[in-house]
Amino acid sequence: MSKKNYIQMDYAKFFAAILVVAIHIPPLQDVNETASLVLQQVICRLAVPFFFLCSGFFLGKKLERKADTMRYAKRIATMYLLWSALYLPAILERFWKQDKTLGENLGELLRRFFLIGSYIQLWYLLGTLYGVLVLYLLLQVKGMTKKRLAVLALVVYLLGVAGNSYRHLWDGMPGIVAVLDRYRDWFATTRNGFFFAFPFLTMGYLFSGKQDKVKNTVKWTGASLFSLLALFLEFFALERWGNIASFDMYLMTPVAVGCLFCLLLTVQVSEKRQAAGQMLRGISTYIFLLHMMVNFYFKKIPFLKKGWMSHSFSHFLLVLLASILIAMVLQKRKMKKF
Repeated sequence: MSKKNYIQMDYAKFFAAILVVAIHIPPLQDVNETASLVLQQVICRLAVPFFFLCSGFFLGKKLERKADTMRYAKRIATMYLLWSALYLPAILERFWKQDKTLGENLGELLRRFFLIGSYIQLWYLLGTLYGVLVLYLLLQVKGMTKKRLAVLALVVYLLGVAGNSYRHLWDGMPGIVAVLDRYRDWFATTRNGFFFAFPFLTMGYLFSGKQDKVKNTVKWTGASLFSLLALFLEFFALERWGNIASFDMYLMTPVAVGCLFCLLLTVQVSEKRQAAGQMLRGISTYIFLLHMMVNFYFKKIPFLKKGWMSHSFSHFLLVLLASILIAMVLQKRKMKKF
């Protein structure tokens, strides 16, 4: 099966990119608090795992070859450097503290650049880079079967969940809390390249080559609905529990994302829409990378800050539309170049 048969994924990526914008600029915040929380912390949280899963799926066997993996890693690293440079004004405004010394500020910026992510959504590129390299190295280990790799990825993800959405479970255990606090002093969160990107990249890698076995749309529709229901129930249980530090990682996220991905594999899109899919694929990437920059500079314009950006939905819509327009221009230029 060639990549042109996965046009449905390009459309899904565009929708997922919009969900990422909604994480950072919640459109329903001023409309309904509960609806906003569900949209931002449940539905939108499926977007980034989906992107990681897609990367692992389309890389597939390339992750077993050093040259292909290094080529991809170099491309992601170059993107990370470029976009970090473009976000430098926003990075300095957000993280450079006047009450700290030059050395302390530079140390914090370096820590974020190498361990966390230079800016809000750019952690995704750093996570992809580290996740791909970890997966490649594990695939070189003698005796590393796909079953063992799957078990390892699952264990790593569960450890990440334990230190994220379920961190409150350890409040009565000083020893574990001390370890988690020390970890967070350096890495801030388990939503990173090892505990988050690596498991979903692995899932995508394991799915690659199995697409011909995924045919039953009704089956995967039912599985998707059931897993989404379970995800919602998990969220409400956590929210009711209280004192949740983060909603980045759920136990049901891999199940829900995996079922939705398999459902998409059963969807057929006419190859006449291949050009549109290719365009949307590029636009999705640009929206993901651009939207917080658009938001940063729009906030510097007084009449926008007091007008459109004073309400959550119009704020979201303004940033999204501007990001899409800029992304379309950049993608068209890129396609003409090639």
